[in-house]
Amino acid sequence: MADSLICPRCHGLLSDGKYTLDCHSCKLVFPVYAGVPDFRNSNKNFRTSQQELKTIDLLMSAYESSSFRELIEIRYNASNGIPNSLFEHQKAFELSYEQKGTYRLFQIEKLMEARGMNFSGGDFFLDIGCGSGTAVPWIMKNFKGGVGIDYSIVDLIVGQKFLYENGIMNLKLVCADARSLPLPDGVIDFVNATDVIEHILPGQEQFVSEVKRVLKSGSGFYFNSPNRYNIFTREPHVKVRFVGFIPRSFMNSYVKMMKGVNYSSIRLLSLSELKLIIHGTFGNDFILSGPFIDLKAPALDLKRKVVKRFPFLLDIINKLFLFFVTNYQVIAFKTPK
Repeated sequence: MADSLICPRCHGLLSDGKYTLDCHSCKLVFPVYAGVPDFRNSNKNFRTSQQELKTIDLLMSAYESSSFRELIEIRYNASNGIPNSLFEHQKAFELSYEQKGTYRLFQIEKLMEARGMNFSGGDFFLDIGCGSGTAVPWIMKNFKGGVGIDYSIVDLIVGQKFLYENGIMNLKLVCADARSLPLPDGVIDFVNATDVIEHILPGQEQFVSEVKRVLKSGSGFYFNSPNRYNIFTREPHVKVRFVGFIPRSFMNSYVKMMKGVNYSSIRLLSLSELKLIIHGTFGNDFILSGPFIDLKAPALDLKRKVVKRFPFLLDIINKLFLFFVTNYQVIAFKTPK
């Protein structure tokens, strides 16, 4: 699969330079860091920030002599203005890769079962928004190979060390924009994109269409979408209640007033908006569900403890209050022609 990468701008063939991948057709040159190609400059408006360049330099200078966990420390210490408490939370999340991967696999398998199918694997798996990619091996365990794509090159450099330390040879990490994937048409057997669609601005429809382009005929695409009109919990990114009920033009001002943070890079979808995007690309060949939890997994918070004790409550909420639930799970299929 690594040999199948193409130029995301013109879909031309690539050749290896010393520290680059070079497009034969449009002559774009893409840098490679620790074996991770960075295709973001295929977007004419892309600019690398000075902060990111500084972090890349720190990671690359320490890469050979540092472990995966040490690179995590370097990566987060280089981030300006992050409180220690948030740093520790992010680090703990980064290291919970087996838990994250296992739960994502459970979500996919549950929706596949609803269609009467088994998630049995195949040749090539694609994970979009993979972060450092550490959870991906737990999801793609039944696939021969895979590609993990993320927009953060610093996360992927750290993840490359994880793959090396754990002898994972069948996963290729790639830095790219989800709206222009550096992959040929119809080469992927399954796509996962967890916690991605709300971060793609603009072009959420383009993202879904691009996923369909790279899927093989008959293959599936799993993703989740936090609900704009969630009434049960706080908004997951900024922890403010009822953000979705504010008109979009005022959301950023409202969140800044409540939390002092920027909200312009997040666009949560309502149930009707989500259905419109899926149907526009995949037609009627999809399954949409409200949230569910693995009843066999440990209950780590009050919500999960209540649902494990009274599992019928979640079914009632998903049937009667689907428009207002916290999150949607979707699996769409590329219908054979």
